[in-house]
Amino acid sequence: MTRAIRQFVFLSCLAGVFGTGAAAQTLTVGPFTIEAVERKIGAGGFPNTSGNPFKRTPVTTYRVLHKGQAVELPGVRPDRGAPWWDVRVLSDAPQPALLLMETGAFLLTETNGQPLVLELAPRLSARTQWQWLDAPQGQPGPLAIVGLAHREGQPRELSGGRWLSVYAKAVLDVKTLAAHRYTLNSTAVLDQLQRYYAAEKPMLAFSPEGTQFVVKGERDRPGEPDPNKRFEHALVAFDFARQTGTVLPIDLAAWRLQGPQDIDAAFARKVVAWRRGPDGREQAYLRTE
Repeated sequence: MTRAIRQFVFLSCLAGVFGTGAAAQTLTVGPFTIEAVERKIGAGGFPNTSGNPFKRTPVTTYRVLHKGQAVELPGVRPDRGAPWWDVRVLSDAPQPALLLMETGAFLLTETNGQPLVLELAPRLSARTQWQWLDAPQGQPGPLAIVGLAHREGQPRELSGGRWLSVYAKAVLDVKTLAAHRYTLNSTAVLDQLQRYYAAEKPMLAFSPEGTQFVVKGERDRPGEPDPNKRFEHALVAFDFARQTGTVLPIDLAAWRLQGPQDIDAAFARKVVAWRRGPDGREQAYLRTE
């Protein structure tokens, strides 16, 4: 579609006080309006280096409207003001679409003239972040951490790839808005992955056809007295649409790695190769040295 941002209007920026806020700027995207709200909160956690218990710091939160009406979410009262830490316009989407983020993430679109909210990651998710799986060179880009911050005057576009990992809970196809929610720590998936724990970890590599990501996994080695050998390590290639994975065990000594910290993106992209399996789908395997 054309650029998602149709109108970007700066209003007078009014200083907020603790517990209240004033609209600082608005952004109109199709039927949606994003209102940025400036407010001040206690600075103790930012950190408060002055030692002044009354010190305040400015932050920006966001309120979202659909045709002038506050978008309602389960468990969130519209009259609470601006609950979102970050709101991004998916500029490459086929229709106006917003990514709403706080401690959870939601996709907001319109269907039959009504707002449609799709949960991508539930509130209180462990990781508040997003990551492009196919950044430049077709591999995962850096993690973007979502948190309270003070932002001034920039359009809230999000672009840079097609496949977006959201809070390590879902992969969103920005071109079609198809969402693939997945879990890496359910009993069934852990059993399939031979008890290697790979949840809530950054994406290290992405398959050529865009069907699987690669993350690091580890599992306990029962009865091992040496704390340096307590865990076994692996790379896990996970098909997020089919909820299936392939475990590629990594012997640190055999690969001449100093420790598990060396199982990083550069290592994963060096040692993981891809071929077509018997079912016609991508299959990961380890290269030989």
